[in-house]
Amino acid sequence: MANFCRYLLLLLLIAPFTTLRGQESYFRTYDENAGFSSGEIKALAQDEAGFIWIGTQRGLIRFDGRNFVPWGADQIKDPIAPLGLVRGADDELLIRTRSGRSSRLWRRTRDAVEPLLGPEGKPIENSIALAFDARGDLWTVLGKELWRRDRAMQWQRAGQGIPATENFRGLRAAGQSMIAVTDEAIWRLRDTAAAELVLRGGVFDRVAGDDDVLWLSKRTGTDVDIWRVDAQGARKIVDLGRYQYVRDMAQRGSTLWIVAQGLIALEANGRTRNLNVNATILPTGGPILVDREGSLWLGTSVGLIQFPEPDTWNWFPNSNLKRFWQAGDTTWVQGDLRSILRIETGTGAVAREQLDADLCIQPPNYVRAVSESKVYAWHGSTFKAGAFQSVADMPAGTEFVNACRVDASGALWIYTVRDLLRLAPGASRPTPIHTVDAQYATVLWFDDRDDRPLALVDGRVCRLRVLPDNHATAEDCVAGDELRTIQSVQRVDAQHIWLVALGGVYALDANNKLRLLPGNRSIGGGEVSSTAPAQNGEVWLSHGLPARVQPCADCEDGWRITERPSAWHGLPDNSSNYTLETAEGDLWTSGFHGVWRVPKAVRNQPLVTPRTVLVRSQVDADLRNPNAPLQLKPSDRRLELEFASLSYRDRNLLRYRSRIAGEGDWSLPMRDPRLQFAALEPGAYRVEMSASLDGEHWSDPPATVEFSVLPPWYRTWWAQILFGLAALSLLVLIYRLRVAALLRVESERTRIALDLHDEIGAGLGSIGMLAGAAARTAAGADEQTRIVREIGNVAGLLSNGLRSLVWSLRSDKGGLAELGEQIADHARRLFPDEEPRLSLQLSGPGQQLSLPVEVRRHVLLFALEALHNASRHAGARSVEVSLRVNAGKGFSLGVRDDGIGFDPRQDTPGNGVESMQRRAKAIGARLDIVSAPGAGTDIQLTWPDASRHA
Repeated sequence: MANFCRYLLLLLLIAPFTTLRGQESYFRTYDENAGFSSGEIKALAQDEAGFIWIGTQRGLIRFDGRNFVPWGADQIKDPIAPLGLVRGADDELLIRTRSGRSSRLWRRTRDAVEPLLGPEGKPIENSIALAFDARGDLWTVLGKELWRRDRAMQWQRAGQGIPATENFRGLRAAGQSMIAVTDEAIWRLRDTAAAELVLRGGVFDRVAGDDDVLWLSKRTGTDVDIWRVDAQGARKIVDLGRYQYVRDMAQRGSTLWIVAQGLIALEANGRTRNLNVNATILPTGGPILVDREGSLWLGTSVGLIQFPEPDTWNWFPNSNLKRFWQAGDTTWVQGDLRSILRIETGTGAVAREQLDADLCIQPPNYVRAVSESKVYAWHGSTFKAGAFQSVADMPAGTEFVNACRVDASGALWIYTVRDLLRLAPGASRPTPIHTVDAQYATVLWFDDRDDRPLALVDGRVCRLRVLPDNHATAEDCVAGDELRTIQSVQRVDAQHIWLVALGGVYALDANNKLRLLPGNRSIGGGEVSSTAPAQNGEVWLSHGLPARVQPCADCEDGWRITERPSAWHGLPDNSSNYTLETAEGDLWTSGFHGVWRVPKAVRNQPLVTPRTVLVRSQVDADLRNPNAPLQLKPSDRRLELEFASLSYRDRNLLRYRSRIAGEGDWSLPMRDPRLQFAALEPGAYRVEMSASLDGEHWSDPPATVEFSVLPPWYRTWWAQILFGLAALSLLVLIYRLRVAALLRVESERTRIALDLHDEIGAGLGSIGMLAGAAARTAAGADEQTRIVREIGNVAGLLSNGLRSLVWSLRSDKGGLAELGEQIADHARRLFPDEEPRLSLQLSGPGQQLSLPVEVRRHVLLFALEALHNASRHAGARSVEVSLRVNAGKGFSLGVRDDGIGFDPRQDTPGNGVESMQRRAKAIGARLDIVSAPGAGTDIQLTWPDASRHA
């Protein structure tokens, strides 16, 4: 049902234009199948960068050739008003929305939109129309008043001279002036001067033009006309018919394009043609836009239509047409099913000949057609005056005429499914040509350098020598499976003929040598259908799209491509099987989509170097604003940048190249405008992307994206400084530790020396004195024996003390029990007799306590000092030594005697007490000395905590 309604609507739309010439131009459709579905299109504009802006029923859309991006959707809630997009100076894009009777004006910003402020500094709520003039001033209708805003953003009323009884309907810039449309007239305004009346009477829908020529659509009753206003005055140019409504008009070159219930081209000569878009099944009637490349854009109710080159015409779009010729003012076309079509070259009018025959034409005036029964000749001087008349009969029993050729003498050569026939000028019946020793021959081409036509004889390419008796012999034959089907023949120079076969284009030289030209691979892999001469001595190759090539024996491909018409020139793919270049420079080509005419002016249009911009940046799954500074964190893994080349005529021509500035040359050309980066090193980057349509001229300047990749925290400058300071501190610490270690070693040496001095020095002094006494001659034998025994005792004590000292300095840890054994062993040596009596109270194995080296050394020497003092000075009858673990974590060492005692508050001779105090302090122990004259001595060393030194 939906399709039926569309077709019905289509019939209603095109019905009023049956009197106009109907051609088609190649177009593209952007609808829901292309990712664009936004309701009816109300307005179109192009900004300075080249983006296409689309005002729709559902809001504002930006199009870059690949992506349709909604814009300002959070602010714009109402539909865009008809023709509600205008661009002014400094690329200011204004949007007019309308809902019911209210409307608002918006200004496009970098990322969204914002309300436009009016004369009172408030958002405009009641705008009817708006337009920018050539100076960049904004004109708008607010309510019933016309206002003008200059480049300094100052508002002032305008429209003086326009009667207050007239209501404004629209505004349109025309050259340096502004055209105001009211419900009764057309007015021209220049600056703040009084309005100048242009035309009155009727209802005016749309305006287009400039200062010299103004185009108006005027409704009078039910009739709609197009008027032209110039220096000669106002006059009607064309009557569009009844019940029309002109929705928009735009001038492209010398052609005025009119959007009504169809798309109409009004040419400079006053002729009109209806540009059919019927194949899209899309009703027209929306805005029209001519972009900077000259493409024509048409908004519809369900999509967007683009005509890359509307001046390229198309006839018979649903037909697969073969060859065509130009003779006089007529282009003759050989259609499918042997139909004959005629096109009036100047106007594009079409006629079909009801004649089942094959055309044979030798321009400019020789036109023949051959059927199985008759040979016809065209008699007539113009396209509109003439007819085919029978001039000869075909032999009886002729079946299926394949094709025909005309030689230089005007003779007509016809080959059928079985025979080769020749019709001499003036003859009434063709004569069969019998080829000697051959079953079948067809004439392919007549060579102006050789009177022998080139023919296909039993699958061989031969020269055919025709004898007076209507026999022929095949000479200089070249055989090959690839030559069984020859589609076209063309002489390219004095030495070479090109043959188009199924395998490609072959070159046949003067020595009858055949070779496949390498250039077949350079035309995109398309199979060449035919060749044709170009006006400058070059050759046209048809292979889906035509290509003009320059034959060259010294180039790699055998030819050099000099021109390649494409969609840029209004040709779709697969549109060319045969090509013809006229003397005027127009290009005609035929193929699976009918016949196409590319005017000379279109062929001469240069390719415009496209502008390239960044349209999308994405970090991992996070879309970033492409206009904002881009910074990647250390945790970000991937960056994707998408660029757009703002060229729309033929995007198949686009190629891209990229580079990272400062890191090498441009990349090889590629088709994809997206770049991906992963695992980037920290630092600043500058990426450039450039585009080209011809591979030679690239976007200048290229699109540039600067971004930075942050380093991980340990690679930041402050971390590097901290690491440097830490390394320096470590070096200082190591140095200090080394110095401290050396000092400790030196201190240890000093302590050991002192310990040796304290422990050994005195004993060695005693031995020295005893030895001197023994050496005196006055001493008796008993005395000497006692002295020697005393020397032995002292030496034994020294040896025991030295052994104990060495034990205390061992690096491995020793316990409290081992310390007690050392102290007990030394005490037994000092007190070996019954008196003084020695009492030992030492810790047992169950009370084991590990002691550091320093502690056990100081405690051992402390004990030895206390025992020596008791032995030498106390005169005691008993000595008691105790070593036990305290209730906490430490231990206590006690040395008690019942000797003569002393007063600890007074200085005592020697340094024994001082030495014990120094050792107690060194290990953090408490020293308690309790003594009094005649009351003995009690020395207690308490070490509180072993864990602190473990």
